[in-house]
Amino acid sequence: MLKSLGAVTIGIILSGISFFILTFISRNIFPKPEDLDPNDQEALKLYFSEIPASELAFLSLSFMISAFIGSYFASRNAQYYNKLMGFAAGLFIFVLALSIFLYMPYPKLYAFGTFGLILLSLAAGGFLGSRAKKTT
Repeated sequence: MLKSLGAVTIGIILSGISFFILTFISRNIFPKPEDLDPNDQEALKLYFSEIPASELAFLSLSFMISAFIGSYFASRNAQYYNKLMGFAAGLFIFVLALSIFLYMPYPKLYAFGTFGLILLSLAAGGFLGSRAKKTT
């Protein structure tokens, strides 16, 4: 059981690192305006209403890739309950997305669609990771 918990922990760490790297790349491709105040909700609503679709797609892809990486690693390396451990590790990105979408005024339809894509991605990672041939 300890091996399964370690796999989930490392899966969460890997998904967090991959999300950090992907959002760092995104911030270099799509820089935010320097005068944007994160505490001014009206300015944020205006900014997010004019955000390019490519930036939204990149953010969704970042969430999906990170959830897949975490869930795949955890389910691949867990000793017991492989799919469940993969789901638990991928859930970290789901909760991260939930906190981001609750704080930032992203379009609601986009947020719900991204939640669905994250769940599909972490389910796929858990399923594929549990089916991978174990060498031990």
